Amino acid sequence: MSTFLVTGPTGNVGRHVGSALSAAGHEARALPRGPASAVLPHGVTAVRGDLSSPGTPAPALRDVDSWTRPSG
Repeated sequence: MSTFLVTGPTGNVGRHVGSALSAAGHEARALPRGPASAVLPHGVTAVRGDLSSPGTPAPALRDVDSWTRPSG
């Protein structure tokens, strides 16, 4: 299966995207602003990084097949 990175994973849409990816058997990683306090769906792993800080998302993107930023 594929590995996906979901940015905005705690929003109205992002939490459903992560949950659906995990339920479909994919590895779902989340890039929340506060990974220690983020409430994520079962099977979704929080990774440290900030899209507004250059260089910090690189480890989160390692071995990722695709990423999504849900809007809504």
